[in-house]
Formats: sequence, structure tokens, C-alpha cells
Amino acid sequence: MGGGWCVLPGGLPLRLLHRPALDRDAASLTLLRDFGIDPNAEPVRETIALVRENCRWEHAGQRFFDGEVEPCINGRTVAVGAYFGVDVDSIVVRLLGEQLADGGWNCEAENGSVRASFATTICVLEGLLEHERATGGSVRAVAARRRGEQYLLDRSLCRRQSTRASALVELPEPSWGTSHVGPGRHEFTCRFRPAEQDPPIPVYDPFAELADA
Repeated sequence: MGGGWCVLPGGLPLRLLHRPALDRDAASLTLLRDFGIDPNAEPVRETIALVRENCRWEHAGQRFFDGEVEPCINGRTVAVGAYFGVDVDSIVVRLLGEQLADGGWNCEAENGSVRASFATTICVLEGLLEHERATGGSVRAVAARRRGEQYLLDRSLCRRQSTRASALVELPEPSWGTSHVGPGRHEFTCRFRPAEQDPPIPVYDPFAELADA
């Protein structure tokens, strides 16, 4: 739903909920991760257990940490799950199978798109990297992450490969490319942080390729 999160407390009909409230659990977990909260603190563990047992995706009632169908949402779910010590391996396997030929991901692939989306790819890469940090990552997952990063680097994060024109001018919300617009929303250039990868994970030197970003 518009690139945001939509999670229902278990058993609560959608008609009883106001949309902004639907985003709060998922977005709050993302924000706690970004702030670096201790994932092993007792209140945090209690919260994660409650989310695991009671939160469902609006798409088809899937359990929160089982993910749903959109790669952007599943990438964020992997990032949250891996950080908080939840097994999200099944979502990772799904994401690996959804990588497009150009190296990225797109939520519109199920509708026939064969080209990756910058925003979706960033969401998936953050998830794969967090999972890699938590588990060491499989050979296949590491290779997929590197391909996805190269997809962005080849396009200076925001340029069409064919014309080198900026794709930012075509985004529905100009703020996507210029600022952090809130938890669980498109943050675009704020969200791709290759320089923050921790050793011993190999990283690319992004500076020359990111000059336009």
C-alpha cells in the first residue's frame, strides 16, 4: 500500500482500524533498529514475541515474520527480523528468487515489470545485509547482495543507465530523493549506506560512482 507498511493485530478486522495505526508496529520496529536498541533487552524480547504471535499482514493474514508478497516490504521485514534474532530465512529465499536480470528488485515484477526499482532494491539490500551480519549469509545471498549493490552503483544510485538522466525527477514525491521522510517510508538516498557495512564483509569503494547522488 503505497510503499508503506500495513499490519493488522491478529483477529482485528480492517474496517475497525484507521490506516495510520496499521503502520505503527512495523515502522516502530524499524525505527528501534535504526536507533540501535539492544535486541536482547527483556522488554524488546517481550515485544518481538507479541509481534510474532499477534501481528498479521493485511495482504492475506500472513504472520509478520513470514513476510508477504512485495519485495520492498519483505526486505524491511528481513532487516527487522534479522536484527531482533528472528528466523527470516524463508523470506530471504523468496527474495533471492525474485532478483531480476538487471540485479535489482521491483514490487511490480508480479505485474510484468522486468526492470528493477531503486527504492525496492534499496529495501531488499538493507534486509540482505542485516541478515548477512546476523547469520554470515549464504554464498548465494552474498552474491545477490553484491549484484544488487552493483545495480545501484552502475546507476549512481539515481540515474537511468540508458540516458544517465536522473530518475529522481520522476518520483511521485520529490522528498524521496532529498531527505528522510519518516520511519517505514521511502527514504531513498538515506537508506543506501554501503560505506556502513562492517568488516569482514567486503565492500565496494562507492565514491567515484556516487558523485551524482
